[in-house]
Amino acid sequence: MIPGVILEAAGVRSRVSRRPGALRARASVSRLTPVNAAHAGGIHYRVAASGRITMTIRRLERSEWNGFCRRASRGFVGKRVQIEVVSLQVGSQFEAQRLPLLGMAYDPKSDILEMLIGELDHLVRSPREFYVDEELFGIVSLQIIDADGMQQIITLHDPLMLPAPTVEE
Repeated sequence: MIPGVILEAAGVRSRVSRRPGALRARASVSRLTPVNAAHAGGIHYRVAASGRITMTIRRLERSEWNGFCRRASRGFVGKRVQIEVVSLQVGSQFEAQRLPLLGMAYDPKSDILEMLIGELDHLVRSPREFYVDEELFGIVSLQIIDADGMQQIITLHDPLMLPAPTVEE
């Protein structure tokens, strides 16, 4: 990969920086949106510090939702989540910030996706699309779009790890 080269794939243009570390930091704060995913045909391209392009957004098929939620409930234990609800009717509102994810489930019979976050029970009724944003070290965000077009963007964060307090005698 040659620094300064402009890449174009599926209508998405990006410039490879001469400073890969700076590009990596900027790429890690980007959010998944249906506009980005639709523009790129469901795939978003990112450039890692090594200069390698990685595909990170994928759309889950409905048959995968139940299994993904079960695996996510075990794998995301201890992660902190932020839920942003976005639609034309309500604008952009945060429903939860930095609360622990306790579990996630999809019930195909009632067509409800449920997330237990701290003391909050977040329900998505009649979800129609489910996107997963993956980076080199794992999943960083999820996006669920319901039948009304309302988007729930769930951003995952690692908990803050502080050193143990020292006891002075």
